Amino acid sequence: FRTELPAGRAPAGAALTPDGSRLAVGDDAGGLSVWAVADGTLAGRIDTGSREPVGAVAVSDDGRLVAARVPGGLGVWAVGAPDPRVSLPCDDPAAFRFLPGGDRLAVAGRDGVVRVWGATGREELTLFGHVGRVSALGASPDGRTLVSGSATGEVRFWDLRTGTELFAVRRHSVAVTAIEFAADGRYLVTAGDGQVAVWDAR
Repeated sequence: FRTELPAGRAPAGAALTPDGSRLAVGDDAGGLSVWAVADGTLAGRIDTGSREPVGAVAVSDDGRLVAARVPGGLGVWAVGAPDPRVSLPCDDPAAFRFLPGGDRLAVAGRDGVVRVWGATGREELTLFGHVGRVSALGASPDGRTLVSGSATGEVRFWDLRTGTELFAVRRHSVAVTAIEFAADGRYLVTAGDGQVAVWDAR
C-alpha cells in the first residue's frame, strides 16, 4: 500500500486497525485521511478544524471511527462524516485509544486521571491513581484490562469492567511512551526513552 496526502501535506501521525484493513493518517495541516489498505481506496477525509499538525490518531477496531486532538479536547468522527460525532473535554489529551470490541475510548492527560468514554460522550469510568501526566495507554485484546503509563515511569493495570486498580509498579526510570499487547494477549510491552520491558500478561 502506498499513497500521497492531498495538496502536498505531510503526514504527522498514523494508526492502523488491529486487522490491518484500515489506515488513518493525520497531516501537518489539521486533516485526517482514512484508507482501505486492501485496495487503496479513500474511505474518508476529515478536517479537524485546527491548523495544527495531527500528530496523534486513534482508530476503532472496525475502522468506522477515528479520534484526534482538537482545541479544548478530543474529537471523534465517523469515517466519511464531516462533523465530529462527539467532542470530549480534556485539558491535555496526551494519551488516548479506542478499546477493543466496541467504540469506547480511553483518554488521559496531565491531571493523572484516566477516563473511559462511551460512544455518546458519556463518561463511564474515572480511574484515579497516577500522580502527574499519563503518557501512554494500552488495552488487552479481550477488552478486560487497561494499562496506563505515566511521565514518572509508573505502570498501572486496571479492570475495565469495574474500574478497579489491579496493581501498579514503577518499572521505568523515564516517561512511558508506548504500551502494546501481543495479538493473543499473552505478552505486553511497555517502553520509554531507550527502555523496553516485556511482560508476561498472564
